[in-house]
Amino acid sequence: MAIGGNIGGSVSLIHRANGSPGSVRADWDVLYDDATTASTSGDWLNPSAIDNSGAHRVTVPDGATRVLIRARYDVGADTFTASPVIHITGTDSGGVPLRCDDADANAAGITVTCEASTAVSNNGVTAGTHLAYSNVTTLDGYDIKGATYLYITVATAANVLDGGVQLEVAIMGLFLN
Repeated sequence: MAIGGNIGGSVSLIHRANGSPGSVRADWDVLYDDATTASTSGDWLNPSAIDNSGAHRVTVPDGATRVLIRARYDVGADTFTASPVIHITGTDSGGVPLRCDDADANAAGITVTCEASTAVSNNGVTAGTHLAYSNVTTLDGYDIKGATYLYITVATAANVLDGGVQLEVAIMGLFLN
């Protein structure tokens, strides 16, 4: 496998009294360095075949159950003619894949809506003068279905006039103590 590298999921548990819900804090990790380049067709069905050093996998921390997705791009990115369409795939420790974003392995995928960074004040947030972020694709996250590792593949590449688009994940969970 020529994947870019393994990223350890960063999750801090916040414990509650026995039987009450708890939550987690999670950092955002980049899983795909440049979503202006599509993945090889079928990579979401077989992540072990990914041959892209800009694609990374994240190790799912114990107890984590869901993942949020957003895009990160340059503030100078001012013209998007296409937002990336992605697949979220998990694998068990033996490498057996399972689509986490849809029950149908051949489903179209999730559109991560990117807007010109000048419109970000209405949709998403900015971090100073260097980065803008899309809104997350869902506030509830996607169930990771017991995966040991997570991958993002790009079915349709983003098309942006200036700058690149990275795809980030935050792994989270709900725990009962």
